[in-house]
Amino acid sequence: MAKPIRAGNASPTSPVAVADWNTGGHHETYLAAYARGLRATGRGVAVLCRDPAGLKAATGEDAGIVAAALPGMDWIKARRWITTPLARAWFARRAVGALAGLERGLGARCERVFLSCLYESQAVVALGLARALGRPWAGLYLHAGVFHAGGGEPAGRRAAAVLGLLREGGPERIFMLDAGMADAVRRATGRPVVLAPDFTDTRPGRAEELPEGLRGVADGRPVVGLLGHLRPGKGVAELARLAVERADDGVRFVFAGELERKRFSAGELEWIDRARAMPGRVIFYPRRLPDGPCYNAVVERCDVLWAVYPDSPHSSNTLTKAAAFRRPVVVADGHLMARQTREYGLGEVVGRDGAGAEAALARLTGDLEGWRAAARPRWAEFAALHSEERLRAVLAELFG
Repeated sequence: MAKPIRAGNASPTSPVAVADWNTGGHHETYLAAYARGLRATGRGVAVLCRDPAGLKAATGEDAGIVAAALPGMDWIKARRWITTPLARAWFARRAVGALAGLERGLGARCERVFLSCLYESQAVVALGLARALGRPWAGLYLHAGVFHAGGGEPAGRRAAAVLGLLREGGPERIFMLDAGMADAVRRATGRPVVLAPDFTDTRPGRAEELPEGLRGVADGRPVVGLLGHLRPGKGVAELARLAVERADDGVRFVFAGELERKRFSAGELEWIDRARAMPGRVIFYPRRLPDGPCYNAVVERCDVLWAVYPDSPHSSNTLTKAAAFRRPVVVADGHLMARQTREYGLGEVVGRDGAGAEAALARLTGDLEGWRAAARPRWAEFAALHSEERLRAVLAELFG
C-alpha cells in the first residue's frame, strides 16, 4: 500500500473540489463514487459537473456534497471553439466562479482539486482549468494512449499536450487504471502515480427497467452479450459474423448500446445487418443503456460477455461487471484485459483478430458449469479489488 501523499500545508479535513465536464457512458457513476468516497473521509466535497441535480440524486441529500453546473464537453464540442485560448479562458473563469460559490456554501476553501476524467484529447482544456483553479490537483488519467507506442519519450502533438498537462504546474498525483503503463507515466512525468480500481455500479438488475426490446432474451438458451458503446474497436462485426455463421446451434446474441454506423466499414456493416435480420436469434438494441440497474439487468440476462476488443490496451470495467455478476468474459489477447483475465480466470482469451473465438464460445455456451469447475474463476477476489469500497480505501489513504 502506498504511503499517504499530502500537499504542502493542506489540512487533512479541508474540502476537496472535484470537476468533470464529460457526460454519458459511466461518467456519472464515476463522479458520484468519487464524491461519496471523498465525503467518507470526513471532508466537504464541491463538485463542478454537467448535471448537478443528477449528482445529488446519486449521492443523496448530504449537505457536505455541493454541486454547481459546468459547461459539458458535449456542449463545448458542439460549438467547436474551445480550442482557442480565449474560449479556454472563458471556460476556466466559469469554473473558478462556480467553485467560489460552492466554497461560500461550505464555509471553507477547497485546498485540493480532483479532475476526475483526463482524456488525452482534452488535455489543453484540463490544463487551462488546473491553472485557473491554482491549487494542488490530482487527476484520473484515462487510457494513456500516447505511452503505449513504447520506447522512450512519447512524441507527437497529442503527446506534447498530455505531457504538458501532467508535468506543468505539478499535479500532486496521477490516478491511473492502466497498471501496465504506470511506470512509464511515472518516469516521463516525475509525478507520483497511484493505481485506482476500475470499479462499476453493481446494484442488482431490475427486470422492470429493461428496455422493451430486451425483455424476451431469456428463453432457456445460452445468451452471449456485447454491451456498451458499439464501435468497431469492440469486435462488433466479428461477433455479428459468428452469430450468422452459428445459426443452428441455439445460442442467442444480444448487442446493446449506441451504434454509430458511419464508423464501420461496408464489409463490417454487411455482417451487422445480416445479424440484425435474424430477430429470433439476435437482439439488437442500438441505443444507450443507462448505467446502473438497467445495464446490470442486461448483464444478468447474459451467460457470456463478449469483450474481444482487437487492439484495446486500456482497462475496462466490463471485467468488473463480469466478476461482480459471475459471468465469463471473452477478451482479445495482448493487453491489460487479457493479463487480468488469465490471472483471475475470468474467462477465455482469444486472438486479437478473433482467432479461436468460435471455439471459446462453444466451450462456454456448451458446458458453462463444466467450464466453471475447471477454470475456478476468482470472481469475488477481482470484484473486491475493483470495487467502490476499494476506491474509498485508496481515497482515504491519499486524501485523508
